[in-house]
Amino acid sequence: MKIERSGLAPAAESKRGHISEIMVCGVFLLVGGILSLKLGKDVNWDLLNYHLYNGWALLHRPWGVDLYPAQLQTFFNPVLDAIFFVIQHRLPDGITVFLLGLPVGATAYILWRIFPLLIADESAGAQAMIVKLVGIVLSVTGAAAIAQAGTTTNEWPVLVLVLGGLWALLSAYRSNRKTHALYAIAGLLFGGAVGLKLTAATQVVALTIALPWLLRNREGVIRALVCYVIGGIIGFALTDGFWMWMLYKNFHNPLFPFFNSLFNSPLLDNRSMIDNRFLPKSFFDAFIFPLVCAIYKNRLHNEGLMRDPRLLIGSTIALAWIALGVRKIWRPGASTDEARIRFFLATSFLLMYVLWVSIFGIYRYAILLEVLAVSMAYVLIVSQLKQGKRAEGLMAAIAVLCAIGLLTMPPQLARADVIDGPYFSSNLPKLPKDSLLLTLTPEPVAYLVPQFADHPRVVAPHSNLTGPDFNRELQRAMASAVDSHNGPVFAVTSAKGLDWAGSYLLDQYQLALDAASCRHVESDVDSPMLCATTRKTYTDTKGFDQTDPARNKKLIGAYLPEENPDAAWAGRAVFISFAKQALESGHDLEISGELPVELYRKKYADLSKAKLSIWVNGRLLRSETIHSTADREDFSYRLSAKEIADASNGYPVIGVEVRSPAFVVPSAIGMGADVRELGMRIRHISFAAR
Repeated sequence: MKIERSGLAPAAESKRGHISEIMVCGVFLLVGGILSLKLGKDVNWDLLNYHLYNGWALLHRPWGVDLYPAQLQTFFNPVLDAIFFVIQHRLPDGITVFLLGLPVGATAYILWRIFPLLIADESAGAQAMIVKLVGIVLSVTGAAAIAQAGTTTNEWPVLVLVLGGLWALLSAYRSNRKTHALYAIAGLLFGGAVGLKLTAATQVVALTIALPWLLRNREGVIRALVCYVIGGIIGFALTDGFWMWMLYKNFHNPLFPFFNSLFNSPLLDNRSMIDNRFLPKSFFDAFIFPLVCAIYKNRLHNEGLMRDPRLLIGSTIALAWIALGVRKIWRPGASTDEARIRFFLATSFLLMYVLWVSIFGIYRYAILLEVLAVSMAYVLIVSQLKQGKRAEGLMAAIAVLCAIGLLTMPPQLARADVIDGPYFSSNLPKLPKDSLLLTLTPEPVAYLVPQFADHPRVVAPHSNLTGPDFNRELQRAMASAVDSHNGPVFAVTSAKGLDWAGSYLLDQYQLALDAASCRHVESDVDSPMLCATTRKTYTDTKGFDQTDPARNKKLIGAYLPEENPDAAWAGRAVFISFAKQALESGHDLEISGELPVELYRKKYADLSKAKLSIWVNGRLLRSETIHSTADREDFSYRLSAKEIADASNGYPVIGVEVRSPAFVVPSAIGMGADVRELGMRIRHISFAAR
């Protein structure tokens, strides 16, 4: 019996351990799902704009049928979005919302496994266990983390993969056996994460650069690194290889529409398509942001108001560890496993912060930084407890807990109530066969496309990817698609109707809204307008002259106030369209007006780079800086009929844009109550001889 027990006890103990881990994992997953339900159904801007559409399109729409209804984000890897589409299409919204919370629970469980690897012989009594559980809670409730819990932003699934790779690296470091498989797994998970969402590259690059802290003086380093790299390549190829090949095949750029200066796709202008709204203005801004983010409610790196002290906590601990231990760690025989892990965490955190703030600066991408900050605080506190410094450990724990508990304020993403029905319930009419849907708003409306019964073809000429004034080759392709379409054309506008770009594009396509047909789309998330259109032949060949009633056509983007009978005020730009027959006269296009230089100076200290520019169908034909030192500067330009013909080739209608070098809102600089953008005064844009 004794022999039998000695043989069975380890197996039984192992089985009980596995059952225990499964139960712990199940509890974390359950809590993640319940948390997601508590927060509500995700209806954020990105979901409405591209997550639903991209997932549907990958499964149901051949590439090239639609012309980019999800705007710039049409080109993002849709694998995770396809999973979401299938789930929400087949299951009630309540179950979908619950499932969206599972990555939160999975993250918590992985942290449950990671934390013991951060400190050797972690056991330090009940206090350490409490610190561990609290640390897990604080890790998954940061401003970036909790705001995106249960959403489709895909930060959480990617975080699960990255943390899984981190667990593999730490397990390899703590193991006394050959660990090449663990390095391969880490690389595979890291590569897969980057492939699914390229923004994870900042996380993976930082962890990889810091990896030597876990490799120094260990046998088989080269083989481990080879396994790690090969795993990374395979993981990336599995999740993003097919998509990058598709982009390269169609646009000669595997990262389209980004980095076009390297790949030179002819469809894009020579401009960056990267969102740089949240990048710091200076090194000082980047350096001080963790402190600002901890103390002040801010929108510096986020669209919504938020505050979180985790970056400050992480930065403080990381800098302190490096400052206090950098000399000791390199002394022969002086380094310890714990010191190396501390340096690995600190180096990873600081590098990750630098990469994040300099490349993206968007706070929701900082979710792993929040987790690492809490992980370092956990190591600091438990180390104090292990050394018998319970008072110091308790004080550190209270300080971290109070700072996070009192100061954390996550941004609010749009959410809706769970209705125990379809995830989306838009009331859309059945469109006639062979209809074309024209989206004339930069607001997110692509989520409507999968909900139409016959899924009409979509063209999106007014978006963050292209518009009347940028990426003209895309505009040309879209104008050709609309012009050659023989069936009905329907337009989607914002709830408020057309803006200046939408009005201009309708003129360009020789279409008009059928006002009687317009109706708001009834939805629990938004209410855009759906209108039928009618074909019209654009016949205006005369243009605009404020002093000539026969040519006093309203400029798009201009004001015609009674106090200025000789010119029309314009803001950032004005647009006007001409029929191609205008070229038959052989006249030059004449443009004249006035720049209110004195008004500019009240807002701008330096006008040396301000330029007045003239564009025809998206091609720049004239550009000139301000020269006058007087209070105003008159301008007059002549563009030949040949120039106009070349620039408008391939477009059904001639489109002229005049961009002001600057603009001022009088009320914003204390000059009365006028809230209009005033940039220039236009007197004349016409082919006809005066």
